[in-house]
Amino acid sequence: GKLVARAMTRPAAILFAVLAVSAAPPPGDPVRAGLAAFAAGDLAAAERHFEAAAEHTADPGLVAFNRAAVAARRSDWRAAEVGYLQALDDAECPPRRRAEATYNRGVCLLHRGGPAAAYRTAIDLFASAAEQLGDD
Repeated sequence: GKLVARAMTRPAAILFAVLAVSAAPPPGDPVRAGLAAFAAGDLAAAERHFEAAAEHTADPGLVAFNRAAVAARRSDWRAAEVGYLQALDDAECPPRRRAEATYNRGVCLLHRGGPAAAYRTAIDLFASAAEQLGDD
């Protein structure tokens, strides 16, 4: 599908989709404050806000996904992969987030490199993400 083709031709272009809730953070909402900081390119602030959000969130998968995006933006591919795995472990993970976390995990594997099995796993993850999105 198109998603797999894009992943295979542009592996460096990770889907940095921080899941936006709104453009302006209301006071006291660390997830939205983290999203605003991420959008502004302030990764340190985004990380601090997402860390604070992790302590009080009703949606741990969302926080894990967003923390993974910060790690990926910093090219910390192992931390990003762990975050995307945590997002995928959330039993209530919405389908779109599940597909994006699956895809992003594959990108992390490509960036980390390693044995041929890692690349095969990445390709399988891209195909799975495409299936989840209905992209055939």
